[in-house]
Amino acid sequence: MPLHSVIMATTRGEAIRVERERRGLNREQLAAATGVNAKTIARIERGEVRSSPSIPRLEAYLGIRHGAPEPPPRPNLADVPDLDLVAELARRLAERRTGHPNSHPLGPEGYYRWPTTAAPFPELDRPGNKGGNEAAGGR
Repeated sequence: MPLHSVIMATTRGEAIRVERERRGLNREQLAAATGVNAKTIARIERGEVRSSPSIPRLEAYLGIRHGAPEPPPRPNLADVPDLDLVAELARRLAERRTGHPNSHPLGPEGYYRWPTTAAPFPELDRPGNKGGNEAAGGR
């Protein structure tokens, strides 16, 4: 089999067979290395056995990862084109102006008004504000 050929296995037994053949092992060699009977390996590869304690042992020896595929990586903001970012911003602003049920409240002239509890700088702690930073600033 050429090295560039890729065979996608659809069952665990097929994955075991493909990897065994890729490594150039016969069933007897795999049986000797894992302690699983060669006839059991043949039955697993043919799909006659789908639930056996031998399957994880064979997969571990052959380096086959079984389970849910890893989730795709989360998109990075730097990878998103500027035009798409501007379009998303415009869409979100339009939702807020039209009173979409999932939108946040807008202040005068369409500016976003932070709820007091969710503001990034609560009023008393805002730099330059009276009441929050006199002791720290020495004014």
